[in-house]
Amino acid sequence: MQLTEQLIHDIEQQALGLSYPRYVQKLKEIGITNYEVRVKNHNRKFTSYKGQELLLTGDLPEVICADEYNRAAVKAAVRRTQEGLTDYPEFLKELAAAGIHNYLADLDSMKILYMGKNAGDLYTEAIPEPE
Repeated sequence: MQLTEQLIHDIEQQALGLSYPRYVQKLKEIGITNYEVRVKNHNRKFTSYKGQELLLTGDLPEVICADEYNRAAVKAAVRRTQEGLTDYPEFLKELAAAGIHNYLADLDSMKILYMGKNAGDLYTEAIPEPE
């Protein structure tokens, strides 16, 4: 299957209202192995198991990422979104305020790596299996 902007858009539309693990499941079904998000501008890079890469320009307002990394705030932002207390744009704002600049979702290992400005500013979270 050819990796296209329309294909990702369709998956994102299908996933509206679904849990994050269900969204991940849909991405895996079309052959996505990982994707990276630049928090500042929501630019995304999707990679397929065939090695295809697709860069998508952000479609949300830009946010300012703090230089100071706050691990507790990152964990709190992740928990809040997992519990359905925030939507995705708010989640990105909370990550930015906590000093996260990028995150990488590895769908093979089912983990997300949140990355701050400095090499040691990292937080890893498991992606739960869909219910």
